[in-house]
Amino acid sequence: MKDNGGLSTLRGLLRKSGLNETLSGDGAFTLLAPINSAFDGLPDTYFGGLTNTQLTQILQYHIIPGTWSVFDLSDQKELATEQGSMLNFSGTPLVINNSTTVTGGDVAATNGMVHYIDTVLTLPDGFKQTYDVPECDAKVASYAAVCCPVDDPAFLNFCKDLLERFKREGVGSLK
Repeated sequence: MKDNGGLSTLRGLLRKSGLNETLSGDGAFTLLAPINSAFDGLPDTYFGGLTNTQLTQILQYHIIPGTWSVFDLSDQKELATEQGSMLNFSGTPLVINNSTTVTGGDVAATNGMVHYIDTVLTLPDGFKQTYDVPECDAKVASYAAVCCPVDDPAFLNFCKDLLERFKREGVGSLK
C-alpha cells in the first residue's frame, strides 16, 4: 500500500489512528481501501473532529479478519469487520452495503489482501460511536442515584473525572 499514491489519505488516517502498526503486524487482514477521491464527498471536518477512538472504529469497519479475494467475498452475504459490525456483499462488480463498489481488487499484501473502494464506508445507523456529553451526564447521574450515595465526595470526584474523560476521548476509550 505504501507505493500507491491513490491511497495517501487512507494511509495518513491509518497512521493517525495507529492501525498502520496493526495492519503491518502478524495476522491476515482484508482491507477495503477507499481511494483518495472517496474522501472528496465528505465535509472537511469529518475526520478532524473525531476522537482517536472514533477514527479507529471507522477505519476498523474497513478491515475484515482473514484474507478474502473478490471472488471469495462475492460468495459471502455478510462478514464481520474488525470493528464488530457486519458488511453485506452482493453483485458483480462487487458492491458493499448496497452502495460502495469495489473498483479494484485482489492486491496481495504481505499479510492479506487489499481491495479499492469508491466511497468511505459509514458505520451502521444503529451504531453509536460515542455519547454526547448530556447523555454522559444523564447516564452517570442515573448510576449515581441507583448505586452510590450522592453525598459521597469520592464518587462525585470520580464522576467529574469520568465526564471530563468522556468529553476528551469519547466513551469508547473506557475499555
